[in-house]
Order: sequence, then C-alpha cells, then structure tokens
Amino acid sequence: MITNLIGFNIVLKNNTIDPSDPGLELDKIRRILMQQYSSNKPVITHFPEMYVIFFPVEQVTFVIQQKTVILTDNSGKSSEEQIEAISSLIIKIINLLPNKTTAFGYNYITECEFEKKDNGMFLNLINADSIKTLGLSKGTILPSPIKITSQEKKGSSITISIIPRLSVGEKKDKYFHFEYNYHFDKSRLPSINKMVEDISSLKKEVELLLDNFDK
Repeated sequence: MITNLIGFNIVLKNNTIDPSDPGLELDKIRRILMQQYSSNKPVITHFPEMYVIFFPVEQVTFVIQQKTVILTDNSGKSSEEQIEAISSLIIKIINLLPNKTTAFGYNYITECEFEKKDNGMFLNLINADSIKTLGLSKGTILPSPIKITSQEKKGSSITISIIPRLSVGEKKDKYFHFEYNYHFDKSRLPSINKMVEDISSLKKEVELLLDNFDK
C-alpha cells in the first residue's frame, strides 16, 4: 500500500458555540494561533455561520462553525512536534470557548494507492443478500463511498470513511481516500502529553490497517 498523509486534526463539539456570537473571543484565539504560526500572514474568512483562519505556509486551518471547532494540520506530515503544537493550541483555545466541550475526536486523512489489490475489494463488504433485495446484482455495482462506525469502549467510537477514486489509465481502480476518526463522548480533554501519545498511536494504527487492506 502506498499512502500519502494529507493531514490530521482535533475536533471539539460544543453545543452553544456560534461564530456570529459577539461574545466569542475570536481576536484572542487569532493571537494565540499567530504566536505559534508567525512566519506568514494568515488568511481570515468570517461568515455568520463560519470563522476560518488559514496559515498558507504551515498549511494549518482553524475553523469554528455551528457547534464545532476544528484545528487541522494539512502539511502532509505528523511529527511529534506538530502533534504537540496542535494539541497545545487546542487546550489554550478551549479555555476561551463558552461553556464546556461536550465531545472531541482525532482524525487522520490519507490518500492511498493499492499495490496488490484494487477498489473492488470494498465490494466484499457489501452483504450479497441485501443487494438481492434491491433487485441488483453485485457484479453491476461500482465501488462507492463506505462509512463504518464501530463502538469501542463506553463513550468512544471509531468511524472509517473510504471514498474510491475512479480515474483513467492503467491504475484507474487503485486509488482511494481514507479518513479515520476516533470520537470520545467526554467533556474534558486529556493532557497535552496524552493527546500526543494518542494521536501518534492512532497514526500507527491507521498505517497497519491500510497495510492489511493490501494483503
């Protein structure tokens, strides 16, 4: 399996956060981010339903939208220093948000290329009997986006999203987009060191899972 990491992020759920709320301390959040990523002027976009700060050089994006805060590193790298930076920033930002966070999660986003198999393997995840009830045959179905959620320990779940990339040429069935989300129904985030450990372990878990796809 050939993989190309696109990015990773930390997502916060907050049932009362609203980017149009004048009481939201957006200037303080912007200053905190600029202290970390000071090598360039960020691109700031502010709509009533969304607030975005984008740092082009570092490829880091901060987004507030209805009930959600997302801090993403799309540099294509995930060194311990980068993970620690994102984790540290999210801890500082959470202290400026109204009310408590209700849940949080980690995401890894990867573009992949099969070396041994192709996207047809994802059709094996489809139940043949269920397909028959729709009046279809498995042989006529093209690889399509797949989303699977697994309940883990109490209060946590894993969601895997797979989007086959149908392209032209010799490798037309070899590419797919892969997202791995680990969600926690907790209001309190772990320590910075624990988040770095968790996200680093998640990266290894994703790499192992993708390798198993291509065996």
